Amino acid sequence: MANTIIGRAKELALLDKIMDSDRAEFLAIYGRRRVGKTYLISEYLKEHIVFSFSGSFEQPTKLQLGNFFREYIRFTKGQQENTAPKDWSTAFSYLTDYLYALPNTTNQKVVVFIDEMPWLDRPKSAFVPALEYFLESACLQNAAGGINCLRFDGILDEEKIT
Repeated sequence: MANTIIGRAKELALLDKIMDSDRAEFLAIYGRRRVGKTYLISEYLKEHIVFSFSGSFEQPTKLQLGNFFREYIRFTKGQQENTAPKDWSTAFSYLTDYLYALPNTTNQKVVVFIDEMPWLDRPKSAFVPALEYFLESACLQNAAGGINCLRFDGILDEEKIT
């Protein structure tokens, strides 16, 4: 990874360690707004990001799912699902199928970057159970089979990154 980030040696070392590990990882980064959390991930790991999506503040689940689907269409170039997901379980099922379809020629980790995750977890949205199932089924259990995800939550205390 190209080191174009200044003043974050400790955080970059942690990201390198996670990317070099032999297993799938989940990393939550949290802290006050506007300190560079999203920039840190999107720039430092850009060559590994195969899907990226950001929640929207105080928006209903239907709008969040629409935003997710627009990003899904962009990343898949419209070559996979063509119907917007009706719920988060369906959305993560789409994402799982997309990850399985990725060529695994380099045997490197891929990054699924979900930014502003708490904004996606609206009342009655069922976002958290769908995410948990995705993490267990698509990323963690299948790391040895070619899907080795690294997921990030970009809302989260720069001091807690370590």
